[in-house]
Amino acid sequence: MHFSTAQQPTARPDHRRKAPSRQPTAFIDEFGAAALKVPLDNHGLNHAIVHPHAYQWVLDSGLIGAWLLNANGRGRRYVRSWTPGSNGTLTLIARVIMDAGPGEIIRYVNGDSLDLRIMNLRSMRGRATRRDSCLASMGGTALAV
Repeated sequence: MHFSTAQQPTARPDHRRKAPSRQPTAFIDEFGAAALKVPLDNHGLNHAIVHPHAYQWVLDSGLIGAWLLNANGRGRRYVRSWTPGSNGTLTLIARVIMDAGPGEIIRYVNGDSLDLRIMNLRSMRGRATRRDSCLASMGGTALAV
């Protein structure tokens, strides 16, 4: 079929919006140390703060998806990521950074659960039953008891 210039179909513009980049941004923290701001949403409203080596530790554990802000239903917010190979399991990033096992809980020294720098995280004995670092590396197939 032959179209004249006036009759040729025009390409439809692609009106789909691209998702904003959720790549971490490097900066120097208030103590003069290298740190990363990791976006927790597509709007740039919430960020977690983490040291570059801890961020790499999380990636090496198998959690390569986007980080997100997740509420626990009791007024607390935590940084989590989807566990690869699981059916909807969320892994707590602070537990992976601290390599917390069963019977260990994570406390935030300054009370800010978005501050995932090592100096703000403390591992303590408690009632935790999960080993999120194990979940991440095993693709969500094992829960430690």
